[in-house]
Amino acid sequence: MKFPFIIIVNKLHVKGMALYPFILLREKKFADDPLIMNHEKIHHKQEIELLILPLQKTTVISAVHSEWAKLFGDDGLVAVGKTDH
Repeated sequence: MKFPFIIIVNKLHVKGMALYPFILLREKKFADDPLIMNHEKIHHKQEIELLILPLQKTTVISAVHSEWAKLFGDDGLVAVGKTDH
């Protein structure tokens, strides 16, 4: 398999989306479009520079959420700014 890893997602609402190390494309033909591919590769570089790794971030958020629920129960999972009206 060649990098970047391309996944076709027919229901994608945009032509392409970068989620390092993947590039999601709405249609296979967009993989041959140099403008779209360059644009998504730029987003990969930005994600690396900002240390944004979506798959790892999701795992960490899930783990924190799970531990928080164990400590405080579901009542501790209240949105910031929520008020009882």
